[in-house]
Amino acid sequence: MKKRTTHKVEELTKNKIETIDQARRFISECFHELKLNFHPDTPFEDYRTSQGKARFNEQEQQLLERSLDDCLNVCEREKADIYKVCLEEWRKKPRQRLRM
Repeated sequence: MKKRTTHKVEELTKNKIETIDQARRFISECFHELKLNFHPDTPFEDYRTSQGKARFNEQEQQLLERSLDDCLNVCEREKADIYKVCLEEWRKKPRQRLRM
């Protein structure tokens, strides 16, 4: 599982995010590919597995945080609300039952 996650993170973060479409794609991938209940204010170190372990290793966290910073910068430059962008991408997420 960890190797698979690392590969997904590497693919997702390999290019610098410079456009709003790239920012949308990153956010969408956080929801759909990484299967996160993603929020732009949540540090990637805070995401946990159902067993309470860190979802991402330190290198993955740094890569994801760098890409999220790129998204925030693009949204600020383009005067796009990052929270609205996230909500729009979340709405595209297939509905799944959340485990309590």
